[in-house]
Amino acid sequence: MTAALFIGFVGMMSAVVIALIARYLNLRTAFRLLAALSLWFIYAGLLGYFGVIKNTATRPPGIVFLMGPVVLFLVFLTMFVARSTAGERLAMRRRTQSQRALHRRRERSEERELQIVSQRSNVKPAVGFTLPSAGLSPAP
Repeated sequence: MTAALFIGFVGMMSAVVIALIARYLNLRTAFRLLAALSLWFIYAGLLGYFGVIKNTATRPPGIVFLMGPVVLFLVFLTMFVARSTAGERLAMRRRTQSQRALHRRRERSEERELQIVSQRSNVKPAVGFTLPSAGLSPAP
């Protein structure tokens, strides 16, 4: 029962990741990721099915065959993103998104300040206060 729930959880999380990639990047990238994830799940499933992962008596231990490719992928991905123009474009996109958000926040705060100032300056002085300051007094 637990294994079936875990497989369902992994499937749902994969679907969410692929849907988000399809929405924010493009469909071609989403299909590539779907193919890569499918191959990875088949590889990991076969390692588990044949008992390679639970066998700790072998050298290297079985978990290395599962975690080794993950670590290598993360290292190569980090190197690729750091050195490519795609990484620069991603950084630029994030920078412009954050700048747009700051600009919107600044505009909203300026609008609030204008509203507060206009509410404060909307007070009209009474005639009794203006005449003595002008040196005139009301006729009795």
